[in-house]
Amino acid sequence: MDTVLLEDLFNAYYGARRNKRNTLNALAFEIDYEQKLFRLCEEIENRTYEIAPSICFINYSPVQREIFAADFRDRIVHHLVFNYINAAFYCNLSLLPPVVCNSSGFALILLSDFSN
Repeated sequence: MDTVLLEDLFNAYYGARRNKRNTLNALAFEIDYEQKLFRLCEEIENRTYEIAPSICFINYSPVQREIFAADFRDRIVHHLVFNYINAAFYCNLSLLPPVVCNSSGFALILLSDFSN
């Protein structure tokens, strides 16, 4: 088992539960979460991981909207993928002078540089 992937999965799990800790789906996953993360790691390594069905509901606050919510296990995978690709988009001011980074490290292109 790839220990780097497993560590990244645990970090993704902690990120995914940050704002979803008290949801039923997250609480159900938290029961025996270590074993579930080990199983998820094996499925990713063996390329047998499959996305679970999402649930759909309507939220009326602040406006009416239809929401498709991923299974909590899939949210962990979403965080894992985001953590991997986020580094590719993280900017370094010394390397990219016409770009400014916001507080999250994402690049904002200065339009004034393109006015010429």
